Amino acid sequence: APWDALLLPACGLKAGSDTTEWKFVETTADWKTLTVGFNRGGKRYGVRGAMGTFEIVFVAGKTTKVNFTFTGVVVPEVDATQFTPAFSATNDTAGSRLVSATTTLNSAAICFSQATFTLGNTVEAIPCPNDAGGIDRMWIAGRESRFTMDPIEELAAPRNDDAIYRAGTLHAFSMAYGNMLMTMPKLQLIQIAPGVRQGASARQLTYLPTMNAAAGDEFVLDLDTTD
Repeated sequence: APWDALLLPACGLKAGSDTTEWKFVETTADWKTLTVGFNRGGKRYGVRGAMGTFEIVFVAGKTTKVNFTFTGVVVPEVDATQFTPAFSATNDTAGSRLVSATTTLNSAAICFSQATFTLGNTVEAIPCPNDAGGIDRMWIAGRESRFTMDPIEELAAPRNDDAIYRAGTLHAFSMAYGNMLMTMPKLQLIQIAPGVRQGASARQLTYLPTMNAAAGDEFVLDLDTTD
């Protein structure tokens, strides 16, 4: 199975009718747990019942990376041969390098050096005395998503961050490149920090992705817009 179909449901996401378009779902029946292992010195170590969270790091000109963190119940180590790696095919002929993108905030183009989307799941254990280890599995107990980026500072007329912050104005963000698309329809600016980037005055902006029309639609991640 493709990596997204394996890993994203264990972070509370579900694909819609478009199997590469993912968003968070509140229905726990749609969540999945993982058994994860690795080999070292001829032995296999791992966890079961794992769930997790992730962050996506977007750096201009570089390949986008997704960093996952999974928490699970430790299983006993066993002697085992090395895993046989499996690789998924992709339809993204343009690749995941962040170039030739269309990035907009409030329908206006915006440039940044780096942006990070943090899903922000809190993973907790579900105790169970019937289990040999006293823990049945993990589940997602809470979520605080954040989006940060570092645009060059502008005059107040094009984008008045201070006024946006004070008023709590919600703005839509969209980023499309290659065959991928990420949208957050209602971002609220919650922190402004000064900085310097490439010798120019910049700002580190932190946003709270908020609900658009229904729970879980704070963001949509489409990994292949061609299907």
